[in-house]
This record gives sequence, C-alpha cells and structure tokens, in this order.
Amino acid sequence: VRKVGAQPAPDADLLRRRHVVIAPGENVVDAGPINGVNSAFTRDYLLPDDSPQSRVASVVLSNFFGDPFYSELRTKQQLGYIVGSNAAASLRHRYFEFVIQSSTHAPDDLERRAEAFIATLPEQFAKVTDEQWRTLVAGARSLFEEKSKSIRDKAEIFFGRAFLYDGEWDRQQSALAALEKLTKEDALAYLRTALDPATARRRTVLLAGKNHQGAPLPTPTFTDRETWQAKRKFQ
Repeated sequence: VRKVGAQPAPDADLLRRRHVVIAPGENVVDAGPINGVNSAFTRDYLLPDDSPQSRVASVVLSNFFGDPFYSELRTKQQLGYIVGSNAAASLRHRYFEFVIQSSTHAPDDLERRAEAFIATLPEQFAKVTDEQWRTLVAGARSLFEEKSKSIRDKAEIFFGRAFLYDGEWDRQQSALAALEKLTKEDALAYLRTALDPATARRRTVLLAGKNHQGAPLPTPTFTDRETWQAKRKFQ
C-alpha cells in the first residue's frame, strides 16, 4: 500500500449487502410481465432470527414440507416443471422459500394454489408421529454433522464464520446442541408463526409470461425502487 500510494475506501462508501426490515403481517410484493413463456411465483417467509434454534428448526421443517409441496403442486396438480421449497439463508436472514414456474398457469393461479397448500402445512406437521419426528431430526443432524470434503470447502466455512458471522466459530456445535433440545412443539410454533398471515413476514414475486400477461396481478409494493428504499429500514 505504501509503495503504490493506495488508500482504503471509506467504510461508508463500501457496497454492503443489506436486507429490508419487514414487519409482522407485511408482504413486500414485486409483480409484472416478462418476455419469457413461463410465469412464476416465488414466496419467502422470513424466520425470526439466526439463532441456533432457528437454524435447526428451519432445516427440520423444510425436510418435512419439501416432498409434500412438490408432490401436490408438481405431480398431482401439474402446475409446472419447476416446483420446489427449501430453507434458505442470506447473511443472518433465514427463510422458507417456495417456487413455482409454469408455462400453463398464470401467476395469480400459482399464488392461489400455493397459498392454499402452504396454509395446510401446520396441520399436517401436527400429525407427524414420534417415529417420523426422529427421522426428520436425524436428517437434520446428518446435515449439521457433515464434514468438509476439500480444503476449499473448509476455507469457505472458516471465511464465513470469520467475516459473515463475526467469529462464531462454534456455529456447528451450537446448532447440534439446539437440535438435541428441539421438540416437535417448538418446530410447530416456528412453522405457525412463519406462515400465519397475521404474523408472517413475506416477500413475494409474481411474473407473468407471454401467455399470461392478461392475468390479474397485485399492485406492487413499490414502483419507484429508490424512493421506496429511502423510506425503509435495512439491516
């Protein structure tokens, strides 16, 4: 640095990824037409935090609803060739993600069908037997116990724990400890809070393909992105 006369950029000028703060019961919607033939529905349900309990509960629950969501909307209702759901994360934000892409169904129809099925998930989960619960927990445990398969993978994990998670070196151990304490009742409470429209914090994207651009779409939360962002809080 001294030889070339370089100076680091001011911290305030650095580009940092941040997430908009979404209130309980709020649904941030982006919707509009696209040039492709496929319409799409994407819905994220934010989880409370990045605590060990949230991390393990999200994995257990996504293991539960992944197959039913696909089987109902892809296999049975045949909405489209891309149907999926999972537990995802970005920095310290964790969320459930549901996606459908279809050339045969309009986005408002995809949303209506997806929401109808998603609303049944807490009731379905409440019927999970003790044996099924142990299987779900075992699947989550195998994920959290998974070891790095290469030096590169291990380096990426250390980098994330150092820079993304502020030196939380025990993230794996704390998750496994939380998994041992997690009960079906705990997981059910997480699922209900995440999905209940009164408490859910949602992000929704509805895209209308060429064949469905006459379909009704909800009014987007924003039309001028920069003006809207200026009024929102980010973290």
